[in-house]
Amino acid sequence: HPDENTIVSLRRVHAQWDRLYRVLLDVEEFWWWKIWPFSDRALTGLQRELHCTANRESLEAQRRDEVTRMEESIEGLIHRIESIERHPWWRLGLGMRRLAGGLGLKSREFTLPTDGVEALVQQYRENPLNASTENTGDALPPEAPTLLTLLHDGDGGTQFTTLDLLARACLSYRCVVVKTGLEAWWLYEMQDGILRMVDEHRFQESWRVEATLDDERRRVLDVIVANYSPDVAHLHHFLGHHPESIQVLKDHDVRVVLTFHDFYCVCPGFKLLNEEGQYCAGNCAESDSDCSLACNWFINPPRPMSAFSPEWRAGIEPFLQQCDAFVTPSESTRDILVTHYPWLGEREVSVIEHGIDQSEFSPALSPTLSKDTPMRVLFLGTLTRDKGAVLLEGIMAENEHAECPIQLHVLGDSGRLREERAGCTFHGAYQREDLPRLLATINPHLILIPSIWPETFCCTLSEAWAAGIPVLGSHLGAIGERITRNGGGWTLAPEDPAQWLATIHAIGDDEQGYHAHAERIREMELLGMDESTGLYLELYQSLRDI
Repeated sequence: HPDENTIVSLRRVHAQWDRLYRVLLDVEEFWWWKIWPFSDRALTGLQRELHCTANRESLEAQRRDEVTRMEESIEGLIHRIESIERHPWWRLGLGMRRLAGGLGLKSREFTLPTDGVEALVQQYRENPLNASTENTGDALPPEAPTLLTLLHDGDGGTQFTTLDLLARACLSYRCVVVKTGLEAWWLYEMQDGILRMVDEHRFQESWRVEATLDDERRRVLDVIVANYSPDVAHLHHFLGHHPESIQVLKDHDVRVVLTFHDFYCVCPGFKLLNEEGQYCAGNCAESDSDCSLACNWFINPPRPMSAFSPEWRAGIEPFLQQCDAFVTPSESTRDILVTHYPWLGEREVSVIEHGIDQSEFSPALSPTLSKDTPMRVLFLGTLTRDKGAVLLEGIMAENEHAECPIQLHVLGDSGRLREERAGCTFHGAYQREDLPRLLATINPHLILIPSIWPETFCCTLSEAWAAGIPVLGSHLGAIGERITRNGGGWTLAPEDPAQWLATIHAIGDDEQGYHAHAERIREMELLGMDESTGLYLELYQSLRDI
């Protein structure tokens, strides 16, 4: 297999290719074209201009060809997407979205398939593919077992941690991956540590949360299982399909592992937040508010969701019970799940934390507090409401009102807080592999993790500790659980901005207490990616031995 740096580089470029290619496919299905009387003519002309339809097969052929041609293929995709963004109808849609946002008229995000492409292109061109791809190892033997992985095609921690697992599991298993979306599924094979798309299945009907696994999707899954004969199937999410997939797998006598990365099986909102952004613990009967939903997945969901969720749980429960093994990343996640599925308390639920490559952050930072310099406090990650955007905005306002005694920094997509503010520096989005360097540049004394939902693990917390930085985090979920168990920080209810700012000041005034937490971090032994993968491989083997 290629060396680790080559694998990381190729994995990044292939992921960028997939995202760009999917933009082109999504353009054809996007509703914005359908509301214009001349949309058919415009779309046909656009396709002819971009050669989307005619070139799809040749693009895919390039995708499967020598990786030295990847850059040429990506540049072609970028050219086509830039042509889309220059189209008058597309520019009109963008202008209307900005106008609606400026007038405060948006009831939900009006997103376009080309959103985020500019940042992706910039990241690609700042760090293009420059890696040798010669094979330095033997292929898996023909008798190697097969691992089938199902996960949604969105972004975020579930994607990262699943790919980390697969990149190591592929040394022992033939890894096949199905990414599930609203309109399509994409089939991948892991080759030389890189996910390579080998097939695509587009469906007549869009995915809906209230629908069970339709005949078309069932047939596709049947064919995939029949073709690959997996020994173990690992399900990481049900967005884009349905827990009935478990029944299909069991019909083929496949061992099934389910990892709960969030609380989708408790409520399709999966973060257990109501419309007001308050943690509801999934107790729908006690709530008068509806649920907060991801609008990119739930286009016309059943309402009220608080009435639908109990029916949802009752409908999927028989399928969940057929799984052979369950995994959660934290004890607190398991406790919440058992509250809603008491029978899980009688089943073995493995707690396997997500691993981290701590060597990437070596040597760890050692920020020193000083009365002579302002305290540097960093929010790390995508700034959304569930991650504490409203609370952080309040902290910024409190700090500004106090004439900015604290230097606040935001590293990541700042979302709604795009305007520069006194006392706060926005560093913008970043690539995962660039994080150690960026943290070393900012050199924060403290990292804030003010999530308003009970995160199931929080890779950001691991990254902060790997870098040697103490954390002030939410008391909810795995963040509160891990800080309370390990030290290395402080916890607080994610509610009152003034209390958070006061706590930051108190931490800065207590040098002895601060350095005690920093020393505790240096003594920590975070679970590595190899160790985390090893625990999963042991679990897979135990199921195969049954």
